[in-house]
Amino acid sequence: MEHIFTSCTQLRYGRDLRLNEVRRLLSSARPVAIQTSVNPSASDQDLQQVQLWQLAQRTTALPIGRGAFTLATIYTLLTEAFTVPKLVLAGRLPAQQNATVNLDPNTRNIQELKSWPEFHNAVAAGLRLAPLQGKVSRTWIIYNKPEEPNAVHAGLLLALGLHGYLRVLSITDIYQYFSQEHESTTVGVMIGLAASYKGTMHPAISKVLYVHIPARHPSTFPELELPTLLQSAALMSVGLLYEGSAHPQTMQILLVCFILVLFQY
Repeated sequence: MEHIFTSCTQLRYGRDLRLNEVRRLLSSARPVAIQTSVNPSASDQDLQQVQLWQLAQRTTALPIGRGAFTLATIYTLLTEAFTVPKLVLAGRLPAQQNATVNLDPNTRNIQELKSWPEFHNAVAAGLRLAPLQGKVSRTWIIYNKPEEPNAVHAGLLLALGLHGYLRVLSITDIYQYFSQEHESTTVGVMIGLAASYKGTMHPAISKVLYVHIPARHPSTFPELELPTLLQSAALMSVGLLYEGSAHPQTMQILLVCFILVLFQY
């Protein structure tokens, strides 16, 4: 968040340290401090894990605030890979020379804990891009695509979609993302596309979204078992795509599909 501290903020706040305090509170790249005794016993170590678990849940919520704090504040070079701040769930022990302690993987599913927070962390990072920046190219998006799908790139795709940059992707690119069968990537692409094409009723994007709504499939369509999360994201995406259109058929479809998805919960 160092890019926040410019000559303009220095002139506005002067010796006021409120921005430094906000930056400290929203930082997720360093281990958090855990209060413990100098010579911990076995029970103290269990207490460390409890404290660390509670602090980890706080850390995973920080990207929401950081996204608002750093909104539209950077200009990135389209010849470089985009960097996303780290989401560190480890702790440090000030009483023991800042020794690092990690969550015990035998008691907590760390990967499950970090999956969606990493997604939102990447969304917050992508929203840092200034909206007046030069047009993001398809080449740059593909350049940032990892070999294996992950939640970080999925979040970046959603952020680019909210900026309206996913229009540069071809239908082939979109289907390649869907073919990875990675849940968070599919969610990021669907909502990002809908945001980029908001209110346009684009027929090709509409067709892509309706593939993820089984209730909309014709009787001759092969039966698909799609997670409720993907169906919910597809419904929301269709709503964005048809925003302000007053399209009666789509309104009827959305109402029926929403009720069907609701019963699945």
